[in-house]
Amino acid sequence: MLLEHHQTLVFSKVLCSIAPSTYIIYLFHTTFEGFTKAVIHKIPAFCDTSSEVMFTLGAVVVVFIGIVGPIALHKYVLSRFKITRFMFGLK
Repeated sequence: MLLEHHQTLVFSKVLCSIAPSTYIIYLFHTTFEGFTKAVIHKIPAFCDTSSEVMFTLGAVVVVFIGIVGPIALHKYVLSRFKITRFMFGLK
């Protein structure tokens, strides 16, 4: 209800653009986050466990890729081909 009362046009457009990808995000977010964590842990600056800033930055990157990766997968791969649309129940 709080979001409904404070909606803006930009906020509505963002939610409407993400909405078709929610199923794919649900299916693939853990995979994308896992790959991102594996890559981040290969970077020496992110391996420093005593730095809270680097840990926070790494966590933000992992969560961001966990959301944006599946959206890009849905938009550019899965919805493009007939067989993948059928496999994932997309229209």
